[in-house]
Amino acid sequence: MYQPILKNKLNELKGLNNVSLNKGLNPIIELVDLNKKNTVENVIKYLMEKISNISENKHIYIDTPTYLYNELYDYFGLEDIETKHKFFLEIKKIFDKEIDFTPVISFDYAYESEKKSYKENIKFFKKMLNDFDNLAIRIFANETFSSSDELLISQIYDFLGDELENKYITLIIEVSKKNKSKVLSLLKEITEEYTINQITLVGEAFNNDSRHSTAEVYDRIKNHHLLNFLEIQKSLNSEFVYADYTLADKIPSKIEIDPLKGFLYYPFIKFTTEDGNMCYFSAESKGRYEQYKSLCTSIIEKINNYSIEHCSTCKFIKDVSSGTIDKFRAGSTWKYRMIAHHISTMADYFK
Repeated sequence: MYQPILKNKLNELKGLNNVSLNKGLNPIIELVDLNKKNTVENVIKYLMEKISNISENKHIYIDTPTYLYNELYDYFGLEDIETKHKFFLEIKKIFDKEIDFTPVISFDYAYESEKKSYKENIKFFKKMLNDFDNLAIRIFANETFSSSDELLISQIYDFLGDELENKYITLIIEVSKKNKSKVLSLLKEITEEYTINQITLVGEAFNNDSRHSTAEVYDRIKNHHLLNFLEIQKSLNSEFVYADYTLADKIPSKIEIDPLKGFLYYPFIKFTTEDGNMCYFSAESKGRYEQYKSLCTSIIEKINNYSIEHCSTCKFIKDVSSGTIDKFRAGSTWKYRMIAHHISTMADYFK
């Protein structure tokens, strides 16, 4: 099973919704954007509308992450545990029987003391246990692994062990090159001491590197998160679930646009290959977006197993290359289409 992580932003949701229904995946959706809505009901109905195709027969994980600035979290005052609890109950009510979902609990440490933080987080977790049979706990990776999250998990299992017996608990852990050894140690301890139904390992599949060449670029880029995932799984002789941020940034970068010159970029396409790695195709000139057509031709020529049968994006690439489609010059089009291709490819990898 594969778990793509997507923010509730238009292009990421469009990418998810363009994936074939027969792909095995349980998306994790991070609610960070209001999408010009001012009520919980409207935010969730907007989400349902944008994932109407893919949500059929899929189990969706919903998170309100605290690792980045979260417009939605601040607007609805989700730092208050009562408000946050009501927020998830409202999602449950709106989804009703249409979408099967699991709330993801990202611990919040924005309290006046560490003791208060532990107390409030455990109180919130207990409230959620009363209303949901499936819950996920998310641990984020910083430069040093979050010892607070580790301690909270042990306290939750110590204090609420009996109440967890008939629940389905997923642990979502961030993995990076810096914290890989610490994650290994933590997983050994957790799997020995606690009953956890599913462990998902999250990471960034590809880091965005700056462009150094002025000629057309064709680069092979390793999926280092996949390598970390496979290494951890082999070391512990266990089955975990793979999750990544698709081709989007974990923390979106702010783009400064010159008011006089506008924003010009090198047309590029990130094409995930069947081995979970990526081919990066970049054009030679800034601002000439008709070059997407030649990039599509390069993909068809250089990707050995390229097939229009793979997904809707591969069919789109063929149509652009052959000149049967005219509307292909917008970067946003390629963002959501290549996200859809990445999700399809990784779902096939882990089927």
